Amino acid sequence: MKFILIDTTTPLAAISAVNTKKVVTVPFGDRYNQSHDLPKLLQRALRQAHLTLEVLDVVVVVTGPGSFTSIRVGVSFANALAYGEGIPVLGISLFDWAAAIAPAARLLVDCGPSGIFQRKGSVITRYTQEEYAQLPKKARIATVPLDLASLVALATKKAPGALKAHKGFVPVIPFYGSKPNITTPKRARKKR
Repeated sequence: MKFILIDTTTPLAAISAVNTKKVVTVPFGDRYNQSHDLPKLLQRALRQAHLTLEVLDVVVVVTGPGSFTSIRVGVSFANALAYGEGIPVLGISLFDWAAAIAPAARLLVDCGPSGIFQRKGSVITRYTQEEYAQLPKKARIATVPLDLASLVALATKKAPGALKAHKGFVPVIPFYGSKPNITTPKRARKKR
């Protein structure tokens, strides 16, 4: 199985090229230039793994939760890449990733500046770092430590299913975890 894995949502932010048993990971140098650096890092990862776009079986992307813009950049790039190559795209949420490491009904994922996301059953709550620190100790749970090796292992496990179910291009939908904080444009505010 040959695939590219794109993570723009976590502090680990990187692109990994997986060539059967060889994994090459290229981290983002600057998290604020992801949309600019993504194509260059993809080329570097493919070159180091001795792969080309034409031989990829699937594109895997972390769909969130996390920073609104980071998620949009990663998911849009993965969808476009998969569409252009005519291969399936597989989305993995941070909660799927964390559950693969530590299966539990309650999961906590720290997305850095984007906040801390807690899942209890099917309910997801977003906290800022400060809000989470104010919670009583009884309400807090340990953060699941995420690492790229576990993400690659999860993607390797799920990718054959995505390939088997491939019936044309089906885009991955981003998972923001909360409503985007979008303000009203200044022109619209003046008209009120």
